Parts: sequence; C-alpha cells; structure tokens
Amino acid sequence: MSTAPAAPITPSVPAQITAAQTWLQKHERIIIVLIVCALGAWGIQRYYDGAALAAATKATVAEAHATTADATAAKDAATQAQVNQQYQVMVQTLTEQNKQLATALATRQAQVVVQQKTDTTLAPSALADRIATLSSAPPAEVTLDGANIALGRNAAVAVAQTLELVPVLQDNLKDETTLADNRQKMIDADTAEQIAFGKEITDLNAARTADAAACKAEVSAAKAQGRKSGVKWFKRGFIAGFLSGLWAGHAAGL
Repeated sequence: MSTAPAAPITPSVPAQITAAQTWLQKHERIIIVLIVCALGAWGIQRYYDGAALAAATKATVAEAHATTADATAAKDAATQAQVNQQYQVMVQTLTEQNKQLATALATRQAQVVVQQKTDTTLAPSALADRIATLSSAPPAEVTLDGANIALGRNAAVAVAQTLELVPVLQDNLKDETTLADNRQKMIDADTAEQIAFGKEITDLNAARTADAAACKAEVSAAKAQGRKSGVKWFKRGFIAGFLSGLWAGHAAGL
C-alpha cells in the first residue's frame, strides 16, 4: 500500500503578519536612520537653496543699484565733458584776446616813445598845435611869443586837466595788469580742477561697472557652492546612515 505525498504547508495569515513584523523590527533602525539621513539631507539642501536665493536677491539689488549708478555717472560725465569743452573754448577765446590786447599795448607804448622824441624836434608852431590837440584846448589860446608858447586861461586849464590823467592812468594800468594776472591764474586753476573732476567721474564709472561685475560673479559662486555643499552633505549623510543601519541590523541579528 503506497503512501500519498504530504501536501505543502502554507503559512497562515497571522504567521505572515508575524514574519513581516519580525523583518520590520529587525530593520527598523536602518529604516529610521535612512529616514533621518534623508530628512537631514533635504533640510541641508533647503538651507543652501535659501542661502543661494538670498545671495541672488542681494546681488540683483546690488547690480540694479550699480547699473543706476553707472548710468548716472555716465550722464554726469557727459554733462561735465560738455561743460568742460565750453569752458576750454572760452579760455581759448579769452587767451587770444589777451594776446591781442598785449600786442596793442606794446605797440602804443612804442608809439608814445617815438612821439616823445618827435616832440623835441617840432617847430614852435607845430608844437603849439600839438599841445592844443592833446589837451583839447582852444587853438586861439595857444599862441606863439617868439620861440615861446603862451597859453590862455582856458588852454592852461585844459593842459593841467590832461596832465592830471597821466599818473592816474599809470596806476590804473598797473592795477589792471595785476587783475589780469590774477584772472589768468584763476582760469588756469579752474581748468585744472575741471580736468581732475572729469577724471574722477570716469574713474567712478569704471569702479561702478567693476562692482556690478563682482556682484554678479559672487552670486554665481554662491549658487555653485550651495549646490556643491548640499550634494556633499547628502552623500555624507546617506553613507553614514547606511553604515549605521547595517551595523544596527547586524547587531540585532546577533
């Protein structure tokens, strides 16, 4: 008489649940560590993302400010260049006028010296006419008495009044010369100041442009560093959690 093979024994449902609970209990530390590592990596990544976003926002504001400053500086530089050009034209015009006036002054001075020498050689009648012309005296009151020239009352007053102007004109010429020298010094100083101011604006514009470029570069660096740090810490946390879980599972199995 043959014996029938025994039917396979199928675990009951409570046994399956017990086995699943046993596996979870054995590996619960690994699961917890992995969850903690994942949450930690997520938190760190969020932190660096926030830091990168904050840096990007600051850089955007700084770049906008730098752009506005650059535009203002460029506008000021253009205005200053125009004013400086007009100023240079004025200085050139006044300098040319001063040269012409100086030439005319030297010419008149030379003519006076020549005329004074000529006066010493004039005949009495010609000298009398010269006196009447220079002093605006009535010609009838400038008369000849032999080799001598006689002046009437009105002619004598006119001559005296004309002579009164000589020392005053000399002093005025001296003072005007000093004033002209001072004005020229002021023009030269103003010109130098305008040139220096224009250079300062140009340098400021260049500095603003460099600042904007530096801010942009810093933002890119901050973003890259944030991503790099986030991935690095994620890897470290994952590896540490995995190793800890393995150790914990091994210890539980013992």
